[in-house]
Amino acid sequence: MRAAALLLLASSACSQIFGLDSPQVVPADAPRMDGIVDTAPIDASADGAIAVTISFQQGSNAYASTQDTWIDGGSPNQTRDGDTTIHWKAAQRWALIQFNAIFGSMAGRIPQQATIQSARLSIVMTQVSCTGELREVAIGWVDTVTYNTFGATAGVDAADLGPVVNPTPTVLNQSSIDVTSSLVKWRIDPTTNNGWILEGTGGGADCIARSSDDGVVANRPMLTVTYLP
Repeated sequence: MRAAALLLLASSACSQIFGLDSPQVVPADAPRMDGIVDTAPIDASADGAIAVTISFQQGSNAYASTQDTWIDGGSPNQTRDGDTTIHWKAAQRWALIQFNAIFGSMAGRIPQQATIQSARLSIVMTQVSCTGELREVAIGWVDTVTYNTFGATAGVDAADLGPVVNPTPTVLNQSSIDVTSSLVKWRIDPTTNNGWILEGTGGGADCIARSSDDGVVANRPMLTVTYLP
């Protein structure tokens, strides 16, 4: 018995010296301290959908459904649908622009069930002599419209206008305007897409931008939309 006791004592001492003790049991809910980092990518959407960016520009990628024009209180019966520029000036001239046929199941359109992440309207400014606002249009119109035929009564009235979207550009050359709020609304009900009106709010002369009839495709207004399918 004495020899067995001595052997047990020696075995215990060796285990403590050489680290041979049985590992401790760690509770399942204890925090991990092993330094492992999760490197799996994080998707922007809950279901892992990949965002899609699409652009609409007259004459590019077979798109041909832009209409734009401008109306002038000084020439109330004049049509401007073929002009290569659009003009707006406080209390006298207004520019109109609309991108039709942008929603649907066909290739090159925004799916009806899409989630709009961002949308921007790009225009090329050739003269910046006013301040202004881009607003949604509350009524239907065609590009042969005139000052006298816009809306139920001649001219631009409060009933013809929707909400303000953003200020119009104040620098020359290509500028873009955030129009996400409009596209979110129009995606829900595409029949509410009556386009935008550019309205002058100050300054003594015209603001001028290139239209969808400009001879250079790259100069024409462009709508760029990013969405989740």
